[in-house]
Amino acid sequence: MNPEPQKSLLLPILLSVLGTAVVVGGGAYYVGLKLSQNQPTTITTATPLSTIIPAITPTASPTATPPAITASTANWKTYENENHGYSIKYPKDWIEAGASYKQGNDDVVLHSPSTVQSFNNPIVTEAISDFQILYYDSAQRLPDIANDNKISGAKSLLEYLKAQKAKPDLGVDYRSAKIGQYDGYSVDEPNIGNIQFYYLENKGHIYKFMLNDDRAELKQILTTFQFTK
Repeated sequence: MNPEPQKSLLLPILLSVLGTAVVVGGGAYYVGLKLSQNQPTTITTATPLSTIIPAITPTASPTATPPAITASTANWKTYENENHGYSIKYPKDWIEAGASYKQGNDDVVLHSPSTVQSFNNPIVTEAISDFQILYYDSAQRLPDIANDNKISGAKSLLEYLKAQKAKPDLGVDYRSAKIGQYDGYSVDEPNIGNIQFYYLENKGHIYKFMLNDDRAELKQILTTFQFTK
């Protein structure tokens, strides 16, 4: 028996199958290509870092703010003490007592017109001043509240106030208070009537303020205090 005729039949069959596969595969590729072309194109945009990480704003260092010059104090007089490094403003119709009227540690003594008018004698004394500032070169020089002839020997203003408060039956008390832009103390001292006392320490130096009463005008003068060096 001769097998050659079977081989000759296989070749056309294989070629037919191969052709069909090519046609089917090509058609599938064409359909897939058309579908992909008809799909809308989506463009992905990267999210900016600024929307993910919030901007960091640097914090400015705190700085001292000088007392505001309001309309009510703009035309006031200014007292400046270059030796002790401070200035303060007071109403233009007030009077600054001369050196001959100052006593002890007095730096500046101020009198309102009504106080001056209350005297028949034109000499104005420290005893009835409306506003005054006393200066001490250190807390050690502050006088004992119970005995003016004795100095405290304290190393700081706060140590001085604590020692005075601790004395029995003296009635001294103190609390935090603003003097101009600075942190100081309001102090209750015994048997002084309506006088308001304020203390402030700067670079070891002590400034004591005496207000004749609690008038708003005197408190406004106190707000204008500032160091000049």
